[in-house]
Amino acid sequence: MSGTLRYVAYDGIWVNWSYGSVLGTTITLAQSQATLLIAFVAFFTTIIGTSLWRILCFALYHTFSTPTTPRDAMYHQQQAILRNAQSPLLGLKLFSNLVWAWRKDGQRTCVRIVPILAGALTLAIGLTVASGFSSAVARDNEILITSKDCNWTTSTFSAGKAIVQQSDLVYARDCYALPLLTASRSLGCNSYIRRTLPYSVNRTATCPFERRICKSQDRNIELDTGYLDSLEDLGWNGPPSQRLKYRTTLHCAPLVTDNYTDVYNTSTTKSYTRYFYGQDISVGNEFTYEASNDAYAERKADGSLAMADYTLTPVWAPYANGTVDSDIWGWVPIPQLDIPDSTLSLIVLQANSVLYEGPVSDLWYEATDPKSKIRYYLDNSTSTLYGANTPASPLACVSREQYCKVGSDTGTQCTQLTNFFDLQESAKKVFTDEKSWNTFQWYASNIFSAPAMLLDIVGTRELSLIARAWIQNGIERGITDDQWQGDVEYWFASILAALQRAPGDAARGTDADSRYSKWIPNSSNGFLLVSFQKALSPYHTSFSVFGLLFIFVFGMVSIILSLSLESLTNLVRSHRKLNQDTCLEWNLNETLQLQRLVHEEIGIGAWSSCTKTIPLIRGDARLGTLDISKPDHPRIVSDVSNGEDGGDTASSHDSEITPSGQEEATEPIPSRRTTRELDNTASASCNVNSDIQAE
Repeated sequence: MSGTLRYVAYDGIWVNWSYGSVLGTTITLAQSQATLLIAFVAFFTTIIGTSLWRILCFALYHTFSTPTTPRDAMYHQQQAILRNAQSPLLGLKLFSNLVWAWRKDGQRTCVRIVPILAGALTLAIGLTVASGFSSAVARDNEILITSKDCNWTTSTFSAGKAIVQQSDLVYARDCYALPLLTASRSLGCNSYIRRTLPYSVNRTATCPFERRICKSQDRNIELDTGYLDSLEDLGWNGPPSQRLKYRTTLHCAPLVTDNYTDVYNTSTTKSYTRYFYGQDISVGNEFTYEASNDAYAERKADGSLAMADYTLTPVWAPYANGTVDSDIWGWVPIPQLDIPDSTLSLIVLQANSVLYEGPVSDLWYEATDPKSKIRYYLDNSTSTLYGANTPASPLACVSREQYCKVGSDTGTQCTQLTNFFDLQESAKKVFTDEKSWNTFQWYASNIFSAPAMLLDIVGTRELSLIARAWIQNGIERGITDDQWQGDVEYWFASILAALQRAPGDAARGTDADSRYSKWIPNSSNGFLLVSFQKALSPYHTSFSVFGLLFIFVFGMVSIILSLSLESLTNLVRSHRKLNQDTCLEWNLNETLQLQRLVHEEIGIGAWSSCTKTIPLIRGDARLGTLDISKPDHPRIVSDVSNGEDGGDTASSHDSEITPSGQEEATEPIPSRRTTRELDNTASASCNVNSDIQAE
């Protein structure tokens, strides 16, 4: 096991269920070992290519072979190339030269050579591509998380513990393509199985509540993840029978404040506006929220600009069986906001003493009330600054969740799209067996709870509002007409980032602070679920075991076949008593046998093993030398310094035919032996029939 930046990776063989039980067999290696394996696979692929080329050449050679029939020079050159070209690139070069050399005087040159040339070209390109793609067996840097201390703490998920929520907000800002933010696509975006989770956005959604309580009937926002797969999207590496799908939605709308507020005077100079969207039973208030009416007056009196900032206050009302348990949650919403099949959240924005450079028509940040003027020293001009129209601005959201069981005999079965608590009852009708129920409980109770995550994220003061980035000296300079929708989408993307993070954190285990409760899986199935969690690691590479085995098995078969084809062919022909002429021609066209034939023709040496791979001659024998007296027509001669006439031997070399068909006069080849002597020597030194029989 090796440590990574965030997780501990399992080094060894495991099954990646994204590819199935067979193709998904995977081995994970540290990066240094993986680099060596990739290099070896690429090298081995090149050897495989060479073997395939030799098999192709052997097949083509035997297809074209007519050893006992007189053929033209191009045929013999073609056969010699097929016999001796050891790689597709070399074969491509030699056959290209052959076509060019015989382009005028050859008989049907294109018909005879071009198909072979095309085959060599195809194989050469294929092998080049295969060598490049051989690294495809290195799938990615997916790892299986392993940990001896799988757990999570209350600080991981509870509101008020802002460190984790801040990391989710940062991830959403940097990695998700949000309308009001520029994604940096930093290296930190490669932490999870998927860089981002998919979702759809409707920015012209209807009001999710009683229509008169929404500021707009068609400028609201609705976000929907669709069905996220526990394996492909969230990284839980379970078999199909244990997979599930998860869906969450968020539908938000700014609320009107007329008829839902009341002014409460605390003194003759100070007052508050109270907002009545439901009772706060926890503190015994009939109102939901109150905000000071004196923020701008206090700022003017204080003269301080730097401290101006927004305040966000979230409250929620989770429903169960159609009602809110006020003894637990405290807030009971008014009937106009009552949607029992959802989890209701109310998010109140206070601009406090923030001023705006221009009038703002955004439904949530609405600021059209002139408050003061500002003078610019560069050109001595002045500009009107505007303040929020109301001390606080409410935004209400409804969240719903849904789970689906995948891989059951009856196909995909889903719970209702409803609130978190009613989801438990609906799930009992879907996750009927113990294993699937435990899986659902693990995710639903411990990992996923989008409504709760919304409260945590909104409660993170520093990063939860995009508009905060554009405040300078208490003056807001970057509000758009749909700023609130950008904020809600930012929160939703942060929820998705939390969904991506949470399973891996639980599998890794957290460094529990003694101030927070530490939770561990309460069943063996819970431990099993955590041990199946995938993540990404920049320090590891995972390889397909099936791909590696295929390459090595196929490669070894190709290599062994290419090395044994000659012996196998000879054995089959001998067993079936077939003609051996083609095999004999194949042997004689080998480079060393052609060398033997040249030297025998000029009367050098008593050769043996004339049909084997390596022809032999007496150890102290000296072969011919190169005669370059005519540089454009070099020859092999037995003794260049000896001017003795070769007799009958020279008579067969008086002239030669060039490719253009003209005769070129040549000098006799010097030799110490006559043709009769050469014939006798060849007959005595190379008895072909006896060699074949002996072999």
